[in-house]
Amino acid sequence: SRLSVALCNRSIFVPKLLYCKVFMDQNSAKSLLGAMRLWAESLWCLFFPKRCIVCNRPLVGGERYLCIPCRADMPYSYQWCYKESAAEESFSAKVPLERQYSLFFYRDNYKKIIYAIKYASSTRLARVMGRELGERIGGNSSIDYIVPVPLHWRRKLKRGYNQSQLIAEGILQGMNSCTDAKLPRMASGSLRRCRFTQTQTAKDKESRALNVQNAFALSGREYEGLYDAHILLVDDVLTTGATLQACALLLHSHYRCRISIATLAYVEWYKFDRNFAICQKIKNFDRRVKAPGLRLLCGVLYALP
Repeated sequence: SRLSVALCNRSIFVPKLLYCKVFMDQNSAKSLLGAMRLWAESLWCLFFPKRCIVCNRPLVGGERYLCIPCRADMPYSYQWCYKESAAEESFSAKVPLERQYSLFFYRDNYKKIIYAIKYASSTRLARVMGRELGERIGGNSSIDYIVPVPLHWRRKLKRGYNQSQLIAEGILQGMNSCTDAKLPRMASGSLRRCRFTQTQTAKDKESRALNVQNAFALSGREYEGLYDAHILLVDDVLTTGATLQACALLLHSHYRCRISIATLAYVEWYKFDRNFAICQKIKNFDRRVKAPGLRLLCGVLYALP
């Protein structure tokens, strides 16, 4: 037809992929709809380009959420490759921990991934990163149930979702895509958050442990399959492990189960201690000096090693 000839001569600008999908597979309505969707997304991105979460550069075709350079420089923890970790040593004092899985280290601009998931309603990003972690965990047939850390109903009402639940769903999808073995089941209703707690961001290790003390409880529903099972606890970030330890203690004491933990990000403890000490020094100067510029300068100079 004249239209196809015009397209072949490139007199009308249409992406080549759209042309191939429409004119080479005319009998497939699914391919046609997919091509139209691809064209619409390309047109939308032409005027409103999507940007990388880490470096804020415009994304090109094939990139999702992160650009190729940021994806290549991503600080993966590779904790799925070995069993020993600092978190397992701290957990073993109260709860015997089987394994720890974290996708990347919580550092530099990669912190923006967690910020986007928790505070910018990036629910798809939570599932995508969770799926990536699940693919790296692989077909661990010993895991029987996945339990996300619950969120208090007030915070969930304000945020609209539980990020740990979305990450857990992504992990389950990732494990499903790389194995044909028996898959774990989701047991998101086994725990509940019975007490509203303050944010853990500006607290040290002791304060974090006290903040989540008696904050969790077992739900009224009894999960018989959790007895003597292998449970994977899922959260967004592992800092001191206070939240995960509180949940693990409840599950281990009641169901006598084995516990593994999985998070997207992992904070190196020595960096957490040093950064917290610097923040405390700056706060002390903030109370003594009244001039804003002098206060900031003194705080930074005092915090330097």
